[in-house]
Amino acid sequence: MKIVVLVKVIPKNIEFDKQLKRIKRSSESVINPTDFITLSAAIELKNKFGFYVDVVSMAPLSAKDVLSKLFDYGVDRVFLLSHMLFANSDVYATSNVISKFIQNFDNDYDYVFAHNFSSDGLTGVLPGEVASKLSILYISNVLQVDYESNFLVVDKLDKDEINRFRIKNKALVSFSNESKKKALPSLYYAFNPNEKTVEIFSNDVLKLDGSEVGSDGSKTIVKDIFDLRSNFQSDLITENGDKIIAEILSKEVQQ
Repeated sequence: MKIVVLVKVIPKNIEFDKQLKRIKRSSESVINPTDFITLSAAIELKNKFGFYVDVVSMAPLSAKDVLSKLFDYGVDRVFLLSHMLFANSDVYATSNVISKFIQNFDNDYDYVFAHNFSSDGLTGVLPGEVASKLSILYISNVLQVDYESNFLVVDKLDKDEINRFRIKNKALVSFSNESKKKALPSLYYAFNPNEKTVEIFSNDVLKLDGSEVGSDGSKTIVKDIFDLRSNFQSDLITENGDKIIAEILSKEVQQ
C-alpha cells in the first residue's frame, strides 16, 4: 500500500515586482508549511497500517537539501522533478510534470495526498488538475483520514457539516487548513542507519514536450498582482494607557 504526497518548496521570503507582474523569490527555500498537515496524515497511516510513503516535488535542484530533511519524518522515498524547461510553469504546466511522473514512475500508488493551498499561491487548483490528468477521484477540503477494511475513510468539511466517505479505488485527497495535525521529525527515523537520498528526475527522463511545460505550456495570463499585506504600524503603550487611549478616541471623534 502506497501514498504519494505532493510537497511544494517555497521561498522563505517573497516580494512583489508590480512592473513585471511577478513574485520575486528569495534564494533560501523552505517546505510549504501547510504540507506538513498532509505529511502528518500519510505518516500516521504508515505507522498504523504499514503504508509506504513517497514524496514528489517539482522544484529547482537547490531544493534537494530541504527535501532531504523529510526522511526524518518517516518518508520512504523523495523524488525531485527538476529541469530548466520547468521554470516559470503555472499550475497547468506543473500538473503536466507531476502527473507524467506518477503515471510512468510511481504508478503503484493507492492514494495521492496534497494540501488545498500553498503559502506562495492561493489558487487551490493544482490537486484537482493532477487528479484530472491521472483520471482518479478527487476529494478536497479534507479534515482527517483513516483506514478500515481496505477502505480509505475520509472526513470532508462541507460548509458547516462534515461528511464521511469510504474510498476503495485510487483517489487524490487534498487537506484543509482546518486539519490541526502537523508532522514532526522522529528520532527513530532520523537515526535510521539506512541512509536515503533524494532521487532526481529531469526532463531527460520524463521526456515532456517543451510546449507542455514552462512558459510555453502555461495557460495563466497575469493581469495584475496585489500585495495584500498590511502596512499597519503600532506603538507599544507601557504607561499612562488610559490617558493615551482617551486622546486617541477624542481625535477619532473629531475626525
